[in-house]
Amino acid sequence: MGPIQSFDDVLAFLRRRAWPILLVLCLGVLASVVYALRQPHVYEATAVIQLEAPKIADTLAPSTVAEPAARRLQTIEQRMMARGELLALIDEFGLFADLPALTPTEKVVQLRNLTRIRGIEAASETAALDGALSGVRITVRLGTRELAEEVANELAARLIALSKQERIDRTHTTLDFFENRESKLAAEIAVLEDRIVAVRNEHELTVSGGVQFRRVEINTLQEALIGIDREILTRQSMLRKLEQGRRTAVDERRIGDLRDELETFQTEKDMLTAQREALAQTIAGLPEVEQQLAVLQGRLDQLDEQYAIATRNRADAETAHLMELTDRAETLRVIEPAVKPDYPVAPSRRMIAAKGGLASLMLALGIGLLLDLRRPVIRNAAQMERELGLRPVVAIGHFASPHEIARGRALGRAAMLAGGLILALGAALLVIAP
Repeated sequence: MGPIQSFDDVLAFLRRRAWPILLVLCLGVLASVVYALRQPHVYEATAVIQLEAPKIADTLAPSTVAEPAARRLQTIEQRMMARGELLALIDEFGLFADLPALTPTEKVVQLRNLTRIRGIEAASETAALDGALSGVRITVRLGTRELAEEVANELAARLIALSKQERIDRTHTTLDFFENRESKLAAEIAVLEDRIVAVRNEHELTVSGGVQFRRVEINTLQEALIGIDREILTRQSMLRKLEQGRRTAVDERRIGDLRDELETFQTEKDMLTAQREALAQTIAGLPEVEQQLAVLQGRLDQLDEQYAIATRNRADAETAHLMELTDRAETLRVIEPAVKPDYPVAPSRRMIAAKGGLASLMLALGIGLLLDLRRPVIRNAAQMERELGLRPVVAIGHFASPHEIARGRALGRAAMLAGGLILALGAALLVIAP
């Protein structure tokens, strides 16, 4: 139960509390309009970047940048959103100049919250995401149309420049690695070849078949020694015969000659014997030398194979680097630059004012109802009969004096005029500044 249970009670309540309701409503509407007008506009600008496939097929000129585009975009975004980069951007465009109380750190956080970099997933034949992108969308929200457009386009230009520079750096690093690898292997091969030549020269194995040649040479020396022994035996036999019996002067000369020849043959025999022994010792150590040469040759073959692989990889890396330098590899291109937005994207000021006006109306009606509840009196015959079950015989109304009537009418007209002016002013301001 309560004082308002019918439409007539509602009308009587509104007439009774018209002044406080109208005052609270006007003040609430005015406060809502002022609050709505103080809300800063936020404009949104978006730049779209397309990721173009390489102009030469990967089967003909494979790229050395194998990381998925999504991961590379994440790396570039982290570099772009770094504190130093954002502070330079804030200084370049004078962002947040109307908020001098903000610290540099707060400005950086604010700009990060107002910037979004999102990749556009490429169509895939499978449901699984492979990190392939078809483009990038950069969205910036700022307080003016011009700043939103300029900052979005600047971020797009920086993203393209960073992406290109990163790909060039990666291909250059890959090329340097394989060039250094190729040079290192070439140096190792040269050192190993010199070592093999030195071993061959040391053991006189500069030509193939050296062992067989030495064995033939030993046989030749052996045959020569046998021939010398035969000659020595012959001359010793002749010498013994001459030394027996009587000797003439001719025999003495002949004996002297034979002794000289024996001495010569013995000297030659000693020399050939030494050569034979040296050759025999060389042949005895040749298996170990040949094993050492086999190990060195095997290592040389491995290095030659690695060198061939490094040479092919270096050629591929050089081709990939050249493609990046000439923009024939994967590239980014702005297909939709950011433009000045026509309308702000922040909550509408009209909507804020309308919600504030509705809240003011509810507050005003609530205050009027509380004022009524503070004086729970029976105001008419119908209420008395409803509340007490008694029907009054006579109902005497309040008769206002002419002065009270005139004053009430003047106050009512003044309140209506003030309320109308406030509502008209608020509506005009909202129309001018949406």
